[in-house]
Amino acid sequence: MFVLKSITRWGETGDLESPNITCPADITQSTDPGLYSANVTWSDPYSTDPGLYSASVTWSNPYVTDNSGVFAVTSSFSSGSIFPAGNTAVSITAEDSSGNEATCNFTITIVDMESPNISCPADITQSTDPGEFSASVTWSDPYVTDNSGVFTIISTSSSGSIFPAGNTTISITAEDSSGNEATCNFTITVIDMESPNISCPADITQSTDPGLYSANVTWSDPYVTDNSGVFTVTSTSSSGNLESPNISCPADITQSTDPGEFNANVTWSDPYVTDNSGVFTITSTSSSGSTFPAGNTTISITAEDSSGNEATCNFTVTVVDLESPNISCPADITQPTDQGLYSANVTWSDPYVTDNSGVFTITSTSSSGSIFPAGNTTISITAEDPSGNEATCNFTITVVDLESPNISCPADITQPTDPGLYSANVTWSDPYVTDNSGVFTITSTSSSGSIFPAGNTTISITAEDPSGNEATCNFTITVVDLESPNISCPADITQSTDPGLFSANVTWSDPYVTDNSGVFTVTSTSSSGTVFPAGNTTVSITAEDFSGNEATCNFTITVIDLESPNISCPADITQPTDPGLFSANVTWSDPYVTDNSGAFTITSTSSSGSVFPAGNTTVSITAEDFSGNEATCNFTITVIDLESPNISCPADITQPTDPGLFSANVTWSDPYVTDNSGAFTITSASSSGNLESPNISCPADITQPTDPGLFSANVTWSDPYTSHSLQTRDSSAQTSRGLTPT
Repeated sequence: MFVLKSITRWGETGDLESPNITCPADITQSTDPGLYSANVTWSDPYSTDPGLYSASVTWSNPYVTDNSGVFAVTSSFSSGSIFPAGNTAVSITAEDSSGNEATCNFTITIVDMESPNISCPADITQSTDPGEFSASVTWSDPYVTDNSGVFTIISTSSSGSIFPAGNTTISITAEDSSGNEATCNFTITVIDMESPNISCPADITQSTDPGLYSANVTWSDPYVTDNSGVFTVTSTSSSGNLESPNISCPADITQSTDPGEFNANVTWSDPYVTDNSGVFTITSTSSSGSTFPAGNTTISITAEDSSGNEATCNFTVTVVDLESPNISCPADITQPTDQGLYSANVTWSDPYVTDNSGVFTITSTSSSGSIFPAGNTTISITAEDPSGNEATCNFTITVVDLESPNISCPADITQPTDPGLYSANVTWSDPYVTDNSGVFTITSTSSSGSIFPAGNTTISITAEDPSGNEATCNFTITVVDLESPNISCPADITQSTDPGLFSANVTWSDPYVTDNSGVFTVTSTSSSGTVFPAGNTTVSITAEDFSGNEATCNFTITVIDLESPNISCPADITQPTDPGLFSANVTWSDPYVTDNSGAFTITSTSSSGSVFPAGNTTVSITAEDFSGNEATCNFTITVIDLESPNISCPADITQPTDPGLFSANVTWSDPYVTDNSGAFTITSASSSGNLESPNISCPADITQPTDPGLFSANVTWSDPYTSHSLQTRDSSAQTSRGLTPT
């Protein structure tokens, strides 16, 4: 849609004059290159764009004038759109600020003038089939492209046909749905490399003719066969004879094409031949059992005796094509009307057609891309081969009108009561209605000129088209009474939320209302029995008489949430210490929490992913909703130390006995011991001979900030320096390295 000028709508309209609109002339243009559509410009006719089955079409704006000078222009298509090959109707409507409309139409015709591209198979050279003077030859389909993507292929012969010895040119033509053609050729050469078979007469013994030293000798012709059926017999001597043979050909033959073929394999009996010599050869332009194309073929047969005397006869082979094409139509099509029209542009794929001739024409009662009116249309498509055999199929196009009318009611009417009455006689103009069908009926809940009581009356006007599509508009008639009603609301209400909900179903009694007219309507921002969320809600109730006079009162509904959340903690967790540490990094899934409010906060004494010391730690998790209701659950984290200390003893000791003794006081350094807990006890079967107390030096005091986002820190330190013959570390007397204090 495009707008030529801004639209100004007025509260009252007195302009009944429609705009004047002149559309561009009809447009004919070729499809765009390689597409089956076109972008259309407003100028002289065009063909489809090169390589397309479509075209981009643009046009100038329609010429529009209106007495108001203010109007809007809408179009079923915009200039510069892509249009498919075929006819497309464009509707343009001008509407002025008073709702008066004028419509014009023009047609865009996209013509496909682009021929298909076709590439034939390469030339084929092939030997005759054994015992035949012909060969069955097959080839691959030609390569064909077309901008429409739809085409038919016709060939002078079909792959797999029988071809006689010699050269045959095959022509293949591709034709698209617009009748554009492209043809390519290739040659089939069938070579006869098979020699004749010959059998001579038996040896002859004969007496000299009387009084001569020679004899006139005759003999029968040799027996000769050849795959061609045609051959010449020569001899070093001929049987002496000047009389021509007598020959009688078979009768003319009429035969139907073989099933699925555009030819027939035809056989006949040998001609009847006699000759005084009794020896002759028969040659024929075609041999019995050959394949003949549909149509008439004259066969000439010649008999020649051994003396060169000849006689010829002829007969005709007529191959008649009685086989109708096979045709399959597209499926039935159901399609809605085009926007703003009582018709639709409908396209369909070509029918599937085969024929033994490989050549046929297709005619249709309507072409794909035509405009069809709302309702049912039967399309008949007929395929006819060159012999006049026909086959027809049908399908149905159903165009369904689903587009409702457009209706615009009169403006709302406010009118005082008639003198001395509590009512008024009210009239109005007809509604403005348009529909794509141009046919509709209008019904109204009240007719113009009726009597209406004081107050508001809603008039509903419905437009219905022949397809049953409806559109309804409303306007209000107000007959004015200036005295307001008196209204008294219920008292404020305080109520707990319903179980499991963050709301409550609250009911109250109707307000007390009186009015001088005795007739009024009561409206409320909420109705009794409505569900209210936790918190305060003000309900406003308004009494309005038929004149629009109002009185309002308010009361407050307070819904209190006293329901605690439901919380379920993860199961207790038992986990070994992390390698080399006397603690473990422990994670767990979030607790399962529900609350009637659906909103809550969760706090925990420890967060998942924290470091826990060996032993038991209880984690408490609390859920609190927005009303301050709480629920708490607990679970226990048990960190088990399964890691053994690492110990390295002093090297072996060799020492002499102490002077005058059969023993020695032996000392050694402490073994090197580490453990993930940092606390361990060392025992030995013998102690180093030393009475001196150990020396120990602790690490310096440690000050360290909390870890990011935590109220704790992971702290490490080096082992104290100790030496003694027996080292004891009490794990209960110190904190292990790598623990996070809680």
